[in-house]
Amino acid sequence: MDCRVLSVQSHVVRGYVGNKSASFPLQVLGFEVDTINSVQFSNHTGYEHWKGQVLTADELHVLYEGIKLNNVNQYDYVLTGMIFERSLFSKTQAFEAVSANAASNDARANGTMVTQQIRMDIPRVDAVFVGTGDLFAAMLLAWTHLHPNDLKTACEKTASVLHHVIKRTITYAKEVAGPNRKPSPAQLELRMVQSKADIEDPAVVLNAVVL
Repeated sequence: MDCRVLSVQSHVVRGYVGNKSASFPLQVLGFEVDTINSVQFSNHTGYEHWKGQVLTADELHVLYEGIKLNNVNQYDYVLTGMIFERSLFSKTQAFEAVSANAASNDARANGTMVTQQIRMDIPRVDAVFVGTGDLFAAMLLAWTHLHPNDLKTACEKTASVLHHVIKRTITYAKEVAGPNRKPSPAQLELRMVQSKADIEDPAVVLNAVVL
């Protein structure tokens, strides 16, 4: 049975942030993704210039009503990201949003709950990336769904996907920028398509410790 996600996030024409960062990786892993774009910008706001439109709460309501009237508003998950228009929050509060928290609860046979917690040490990369948080949230949703009783593995795969994407991106950006030159925002756009194989089957390079 298909697993369907409603993703309410920003959209950019060029680059990867919001729905552009979340949709492709989720689809690669077999999820059906419906998207509502909270904004439509030319590019992310880390560039010197950007243009575009912001979705209003009324416009969001109209879109969702159309889905609802056709009885296709059943979702396994709702994923939300940065929302520029404050009034949109009141419209999305009824949605069940996914959380980036490294903890999960499992029920024992006797009805009691078991809480899992993990810790991870993540190496720092000396560069500013945009869209990595959206990718992280999407991957955490995907891998906790695919490993519902194994938070350790889900978090290791999530972090490892980020590691591979960031490593490929910074390597490319430095090569294009040239020696001793700081990469531009355009050069630091995530190498998402080029990382398809790592998204599908990430080699685990970052390990979690169960607390």
